[in-house]
Parts: sequence; C-alpha cells; structure tokens
Amino acid sequence: MVRIRTRIHDKFSLEFKIWYDNKEKHTPAAIEGNSGVKPLLFRQECWIFVPAALDINALTYSREQFYSDITTYYRAITPVYTLRELATGGGPRMDPDTRTPLGFLSNAIHNLADYPTEANIAEYEYQIKMYCAIFKSAVRERYTLVKLGEDTIESFREDLLAGLTGYGSLRESLKGRIEDKLYDYYAFGEEFIINLAQMYTHKIYANVGKGKDFIAYLALYKQERGYSALQLDSEYDNANLLYRWNVLKKYVESDLFLSADKRRSGVLKEQVYYSIAAGLSMIFATAVTFTFQQKYGNFTMPLFVALVVSYMLKDRIKELVRSAFASNRKLRYFDNKTLLWVKDTLIGRSREGFDFIPQSKVPSHILDIRNRSTIVDVENRMNQESVLFYRTLVELDKVRLDSTSEYEIDGINKIFLFNFSSFIKKMDNPKVNYPLYKSDGEIVPVTVKKIYYVNFIFQFTCNGEVINCRYRIMMNREGILNLEEL
Repeated sequence: MVRIRTRIHDKFSLEFKIWYDNKEKHTPAAIEGNSGVKPLLFRQECWIFVPAALDINALTYSREQFYSDITTYYRAITPVYTLRELATGGGPRMDPDTRTPLGFLSNAIHNLADYPTEANIAEYEYQIKMYCAIFKSAVRERYTLVKLGEDTIESFREDLLAGLTGYGSLRESLKGRIEDKLYDYYAFGEEFIINLAQMYTHKIYANVGKGKDFIAYLALYKQERGYSALQLDSEYDNANLLYRWNVLKKYVESDLFLSADKRRSGVLKEQVYYSIAAGLSMIFATAVTFTFQQKYGNFTMPLFVALVVSYMLKDRIKELVRSAFASNRKLRYFDNKTLLWVKDTLIGRSREGFDFIPQSKVPSHILDIRNRSTIVDVENRMNQESVLFYRTLVELDKVRLDSTSEYEIDGINKIFLFNFSSFIKKMDNPKVNYPLYKSDGEIVPVTVKKIYYVNFIFQFTCNGEVINCRYRIMMNREGILNLEEL
C-alpha cells in the first residue's frame, strides 16, 4: 500500500512524505543477487507541469540541476502504538510476552546497569530513540483525533502524562549505576518528549482555547526535571535552546533513517551503447578508406580528401548514434540507484530517473487529471507547459527489514523535498499595483500578487493497485503561497 502526505516545508520547498508498506508474507527470491525474500515493488511516477513563462526546459534546466533541487531521505516507518500502550510495561524486568516500548527500554536499562558492554550500550541508546520516536507519532495521532472532535482533551492529557511519567520513572534505575555520558542519552530523550508534549498542548490551546492549566503544569514539570525553557528578553539563550531542540529531534530519529549508498545506474549498459556507437562510426570510416584505395590507389589526392571527409563524418556519426542511444535509454533505464541499509543489513534499493517529455507522450488519463481550466488551456495552446517526468522504483525486502528490530516495522518512508529556487529566476515582480475606482468616485491603488501555478501529479503502483493524486502549488518570486490537493 502507498500513502502520501504533502506540506510546505519552507518558503521555497515542498515536502512529500510517501509510505511504502505491506504486511503480507512473501515468497523467497533475491535482492542484488543475495538470497532472501522476493522484494515488494513500489513504482512511483510524477509529472510536473510548469508554466511556459518560467522557461524551464531541457535547454535551461539540466538533469544535474533537477537532482540538485531535490533532497531524498529514506527511513523506517515508526512502529504503531497508542499513548496508552506506550506507557505500559516499565519498572522491573519486563515479562518476555509484554512487548511495549517502555518494557523494551526498561529491560535495556537493567541489562546496561548489570553488564555495561558495547552491545548493551548500543541497545540502550536504540531503545531510548525508539521510545521517543513512537511517542512523537502517538502524540501526533491523538492530537489529530482531538482536533477532529473524536477524542477528549481530558483523555489526551491523561495518556500524555502517562507517557511522560512512565519514561521519567526509569530515572531511578539509572542514577549512580551508569556513566554520566550514558545518563545524558536518557536525559536527551526525556527533554525531547517534554518539548513535544508542550508543543501539542499549545496547539490544542490555540485551536480550542482550553488547556492553559496543563500548559502551566508541563512548564513546572520541565523545570523540576532540570531542563531549560524559553525566557523573555533572552534572545541568545533562546536561539541556543532552539538549536538544541533541533539537534535532539535529529538524534531521536537517527536510528529510523536508513543508510543510503547512492550511485549511478546503468553505467555498464551506457558504456556498451557508446562502444557500439564508436564501432559503427569506425566501420563507416574504414569502408570509405578501402573503397577509395581500391579505386584510386595509395597516396592520391582523391584518397586524401576521402580520408579527411570520412574522419569528419565518423565523429559526427559517433555523436549522433550516441545521442540516439542516450535518448532511447532515458525512459527505459534509470539515472541513479540507491542501496538501502539498516545497520549491516541490505533491505532494499531504490532507482530513480528524470527527463523532460512532450505533452504528446503524457498518458491521456494523466492529462485528464491535470484538468486545465479554459483560460489555462488557451494559454497552453499558445505556449505549452513544460512537463518534467520523475520516476522511481523501490524494492523492499520486508523479512530482512523485520529482522533488524524486535519491533514490527510495516515498511519505509521516502521523504522527498523539492526546492523551487531554480523556478523563480524568470518570474515577474511579485506584486503589481492596479487602480481601483470606488463608488464615491475616488481612485485608489490596489496591490495584486502576481502568481504562477505548478502542478504535481503522482501515480503509485503496487501489487496491481494504482493510486493517483494531484497537487497544485501557487507561488511567485517571494516563494510558495499556497498548496492544494485536488
């Protein structure tokens, strides 16, 4: 199954978060020649429709520029637990049948305190990160339910506090039993989840105007646990605090991100094609030389002219054949290949390719989804939109992924950032003044924003299921103004 969530990441960037997951069992096969499990195949195709006025085409926007404008991360999907499930199983050594984040962390702490080996240290740090990452996901889901009116604020507070205090109760198992550096890892996790609880509590207060007492409680709880907070008129300290929060976020999520070994794809086939091109051009030059030798003999002016002309044409023929091969491989092969690893286990790979394509080669159902209005269609007839075509093929070995953790991991996320900085170079001024005639006869200037629309259409294919979605981005030279899912 494939899901996608899109949001504005910053002024000039969009973030597409794509879920590739499947819980079914699969038959044995191979990834990269290693015996294992038949990989799940997820195909993604993306057509980006860009207004002609932005002058984004194959002559002005190279493949290298496209890949420099996108940033791609892969991470394991966070295991799913509710806040209530998250907070159970702590305290003494966990019952082996009780598989909860707090239980796993509690066991890791006791093992570390008893036997501070490298393996136990790594497991302890891993369980801290997993607890915090699962806490983040669980709080986000509960906040969504509260915002939609499907859960109560009181229930949310109760379970949120249980998650905080459950983690906090493990402090006594650590104090005086492990090194200060190792204790800091625990403190990093606690500071992160308290920050997270405060953030979502403030969001609820902003949306419904309730929860001010709980905000005050969390502020006091954070102070009692010994963590710094924002202060009025303390710009330098607050900046350092924000920096610390961002570092903690990256630290907590670091074990979910996959190691990615990126390299060019199809290099061997490309070199074979280019060798064939060189061979064909050499055949032509040799044939011309032999023909003129037989007719005019050696060391004659006609042979001399023929040799010069044949070598001139030989180079041109080689470049033309190379170009034809390169053009033919664009949509059949991929540009880059990324091997995906969890620790030392290869769990899959991703391949990606990019090119410009004419609108005549865009599938008819994609053009139907594009669904241009009459005014846009009129503009397109005069100056056709450029169509950027980006595609990926993700192969995932689910059994190998499951073997890397005691948690059941449903699949992986692809986080795909697209930066529009290259698109704004030829945009007009972001604002234009127009005169407005008022009913009382006064004429006043009105500032109107100059806007452009860029459309993304995704098609995902997995196990015969096809999902299409379209996003329209409104932007101008000042950045992204709006994002719509249509």
